[in-house]
Amino acid sequence: MIKYPGVKMRWACVFTSKEGGGKGLLASLISALLGHHNCNTQVEFDQMITKHSNVLLGTQFAIINELDLESKGKIKSNTNKLKKYITDNVLTIELKNKPQIKIPKSASLFSTANDKGCAKSA
Repeated sequence: MIKYPGVKMRWACVFTSKEGGGKGLLASLISALLGHHNCNTQVEFDQMITKHSNVLLGTQFAIINELDLESKGKIKSNTNKLKKYITDNVLTIELKNKPQIKIPKSASLFSTANDKGCAKSA
């Protein structure tokens, strides 16, 4: 992201550790390196998948904070909802009372969680 800004990673890491393990510090470090105006380090899963989501608009890097797909049930379905944000080159944004717009999506994503089983089923 630093050497080739605007080139999107087509994968996303999930960093897990106990509370106080340094996940927030990692987010702060990346945000400082890329510029705080280019990063959103406090994105929630529900914000990503809502119909009028615009959390990635103008963002180079985002962290889905406290990812917990296990408690929401239907892990595969929820993972598929995130897939387009991780792999697609174009993002369709539908702001309230505005026509849909398509923008090149160059935001890379990471996730943090306290539970190692947050994104996998048994």
